[in-house]
Amino acid sequence: MKKLLLFTSLLFLTGCSLYNVTSEDTTTNFYPSKKSAADVTYLTTVDRAYDVIGTVRVNTERRQKISEVIDRMKYEASILGGDAIINVKVTSPYKWNPNGYIRGIFTADVIVFKDKENK
Repeated sequence: MKKLLLFTSLLFLTGCSLYNVTSEDTTTNFYPSKKSAADVTYLTTVDRAYDVIGTVRVNTERRQKISEVIDRMKYEASILGGDAIINVKVTSPYKWNPNGYIRGIFTADVIVFKDKENK
């Protein structure tokens, strides 16, 4: 009986994650990972030449602050070797998921600046 209770509890807890972060690189070029997420910036406009090297996606509960979502995106972008994230948007409306929470899916492009490639 205790094992059944433990298994049931674990099953419910796995559906309560606050974040599900994924990424996809869209280039065959290699970019070394950054040392930390602080090396990646969030930009609403870009005034330099750049290449898009990937996308990041964060699936999270609606009650999470956008600043926390951006931080998660920057961390994932740092792994891809990005200099910045741009075009952050909600790609699907908030929907109810089976555990009763409202979730949203956020995406962003990961970019590297072209003038840095030659250094």
